Amino acid sequence: MMNENNDVFTMEDEPIASVVQDMRKGSKWLSAFLESYRPPLDGERYLTDGEVSELLRVSRR
Repeated sequence: MMNENNDVFTMEDEPIASVVQDMRKGSKWLSAFLESYRPPLDGERYLTDGEVSELLRVSRR
């Protein structure tokens, strides 16, 4: 890829480095999402006891 001065962009150049960093963040987010994703059961999504206690801000005991 080249800019208006016909200079070649490298991985260290700001526009490219910024895009690469954003892609890495997106990849990490997607990996975390897919790790915790559970398909719905008959159109409903059930929560674990840990998820419920976190949402209600109560102890699991």
